[in-house]
Amino acid sequence: MKGKIENNVRLLAIVSVILFFISLHPLKAQRMTEHLWENRVLLLFSPNEESKIFQTQLQEFIISEEKMIDRDLLLYQVFNNSGTTPSGEQLAKEKLMSWRKKWQVEPEGFLLVLIGKDGGTKYKSPEKTDPSVIFDLIDSMPMRRAEMKNKSHR
Repeated sequence: MKGKIENNVRLLAIVSVILFFISLHPLKAQRMTEHLWENRVLLLFSPNEESKIFQTQLQEFIISEEKMIDRDLLLYQVFNNSGTTPSGEQLAKEKLMSWRKKWQVEPEGFLLVLIGKDGGTKYKSPEKTDPSVIFDLIDSMPMRRAEMKNKSHR
């Protein structure tokens, strides 16, 4: 009986350690899930911050900040060797590589990706995109229509 209790205690300790390390992993690897059902996300991929297409695209969204806020739209900047979250925090190197692989972004490529509140990819373009295209697309989504309807009733 004593041996069985010791084995159960040992097993519980091992499981606890494993669960602890598993719980740490999502903090880095699953960062995008923090936005699920709360925010839409724009990913701007570029080789670096100096890229002309990136700078032009970024400025167009900065000018449209009020429209972005109204649509719960957050913007991540993703470069080959660095990147920033919407709050200006640095992205982990493994996150940069993971996202570039997921959306198949070449090292010298530009890509704009819109991710919906449900976590699905809603739009991808390797070219500069007028913000009105993104806003119109968002406004046509059922979830956004419901949001607009709810706001009008307040």
